[in-house]
Formats: sequence, structure tokens, C-alpha cells
Amino acid sequence: MDKAEYTVEIQHAPIDVNKVRELVRRDAGGAIAIFDGITRNNFNGKGVDRLEYEAYEKMAKKEMGKICDEMHQKWDLLSVALIHRIGLVPIGESSVVVAACSAHRKEALEACHYGIDAIKKSVPIWKKEFYNDEYAAESVWKANSEAINFDATTTKRSSESTVRTTLTANPTISMMIVAF
Repeated sequence: MDKAEYTVEIQHAPIDVNKVRELVRRDAGGAIAIFDGITRNNFNGKGVDRLEYEAYEKMAKKEMGKICDEMHQKWDLLSVALIHRIGLVPIGESSVVVAACSAHRKEALEACHYGIDAIKKSVPIWKKEFYNDEYAAESVWKANSEAINFDATTTKRSSESTVRTTLTANPTISMMIVAF
């Protein structure tokens, strides 16, 4: 199996989901799955005005590349894109987009789901939620809760056997998050 093509980007500019779709589209592909994480206007009953993201960009890109490799190892993919926006992200705009192209929908959908979960668990990107109204003073920088004490098991079925892989959080990243 050849290595799937992939794109990893961290950018300040708005993410154009249509361009991402075209970036991963391949003639041999019968399915493109896209996860588009957008900034919502609330969190735990608090009104949110916007989000701000910061990243340790060099390490984040490296980790995102590893996630792309893992996605290709687990599913038969033609191409993958992981794109995360940093800086200020207003309500309704994309913060993160994960896209996967494969011959069949199941692989693309499962890979896309895995991709966003893996980003939230292992990529050194932090966000600050800016609240409105009476909660404005409570705006804080947050690490992804999935990154701390993460231990998940995933299963991939192949025609010959079932392969079981256990993933654990990168202790360096966990320590960075705790110290942040």
C-alpha cells in the first residue's frame, strides 16, 4: 500500500472548506468525509463572543503529520487534510477542518472521526474562550480536556485479522498543558 497524500496546515486566515474538499479529492475516490469544527456562541451556559487559538506550530505540524500517517495505516485512504486555524476565530467560522478521501464512505468517515479526536488529544494547540455579558471576566486559556489522562483503544479490521492498538497521551504534551 502506497503512502497516502496528506496536507497539514496551521493558518491565521479563515479556512475555506470548499478548497479543502478540492485539495483531498481524487479521481479514484468515491467518498470525501469532512469534519468542520466551527466556533459556537456558547459553552456550558456562557455566551461566547469568539475564540483565540495559539499553537506550538513546529510541534503541532509534526504531530498532525503523525496523525495523518496513523489514519493511513488504519484505513485505506487516498488523501487526508488536517487544517487548524490559530489567532482569533469569530462565531460561525471554522477553527479546524479534517478531510479524508477514500474509495468507500466507511473508511473516510471513520478516519475523519479518528482525525479530529487525535488532534484534540495530542496536538499542542490551546484556545481561549472570550465570554460575553456577566462572564466576560472569566475568559481563560484552555487545553483540550481530551489531552489529559487520555487512554483509548481503537480497532481496525483487515481481511486477515483484527489489529488492536492502544493510544496514550504524549507525556511531554501533557506536561506542557499542565504547566501552561
